Amino acid sequence: MANTELKGAMRCLDCGKCTSACPVARFNLVLSPRRLIRQLGCGVDAGCGDALWSCLTCGRCDAVCPQEVPITAAMPLLRADVRAEGGKPPFTRCGAMESVATIQSQGPVPQNRLEWLTDDLRTDPESKTLLFIGCTPYFDKFFVEHDVDTLAAVKGAIRILNAMGIEPAVLADERCCGHDALWSGDEKTFSDLAHLNLEMFAKAAPDLIVTVCPECSLTLGRTYPERFEAPGCPVKHITEVVSEHYEELEFTARELTVTFQDPCRLGRHQDLYVEPREGLEMIPDLELREMPRNRAAAVCCAGSWLTCNQASKKIQSDRLAEAEATGAELMVTACPKCLIHFRCSQSGVGEEPGIEIRDFADLLAESLQ
Repeated sequence: MANTELKGAMRCLDCGKCTSACPVARFNLVLSPRRLIRQLGCGVDAGCGDALWSCLTCGRCDAVCPQEVPITAAMPLLRADVRAEGGKPPFTRCGAMESVATIQSQGPVPQNRLEWLTDDLRTDPESKTLLFIGCTPYFDKFFVEHDVDTLAAVKGAIRILNAMGIEPAVLADERCCGHDALWSGDEKTFSDLAHLNLEMFAKAAPDLIVTVCPECSLTLGRTYPERFEAPGCPVKHITEVVSEHYEELEFTARELTVTFQDPCRLGRHQDLYVEPREGLEMIPDLELREMPRNRAAAVCCAGSWLTCNQASKKIQSDRLAEAEATGAELMVTACPKCLIHFRCSQSGVGEEPGIEIRDFADLLAESLQ
């Protein structure tokens, strides 16, 4: 455990606010952020047990901590320590997504990543605006039974950029940004992916990298510079780009009521709360109805590949009920994992489909004039 996080753990007042705010602790008594922090302060890593892997690293505990204890930031370091002692995370789907990242981290691998590109999506391999899509092409294959179309967000982002007069580059040899490897404590895979991506960015030399996934914008734009080096240009989520270029976009009026699901990596991790709401409100006649728990108080979709259990399903079903209670026709989010996990919850045995869920870029692209 790094000295910074260890010193931060010593600031804990044992007040319990973190545990009361934790969405997992409500349904899974194994996890208590306060208890984890106390173990951190004692240097007890391996004794954390299942609680270590149950944490969503969503940041709700950080948002309420009066002492600013870096609870979330400590998790990947603590998990790395436990891995070094032989501990293994309980990956869902037999670790399929983790295997993809591990394979990609080993160097050039043949991939068929661009078969979804159609003639109406204008791209330019020489463009100085790079649209980084990361793992998105794999999601639809792995979660086909949940009727998930995460590539709709990527296509939407291209259409939005095209409406701004930009034909982005979409590279055929991209790989995972390494977000999941980092947060599950797999330092080697994360480091290998980061260096390969940084080499790719140096070769492409973009002026701007745009992502549709907040995990990608967080990892490329913040974690890479902290750990290794910056990509050499700004990294922005599509919600930021839309917010900054609103004068270049025109939308068709739509009598539509929506509620917005704040992804934890977009909101609490990057403080991007205003931008997605500004984008939605650009659509004439659209009404945004907020859920009671929004922005910094929003509830995570329980979207870690480490946590697919009864607690996560309860978190998701409660959040969907909260969205439906607003009377909105759509729940809009800006993260592919939110889309996947809420759709998964809706497709459970005996579950009614409930509120429709759409991606931010997909909805805005559909509403362009």
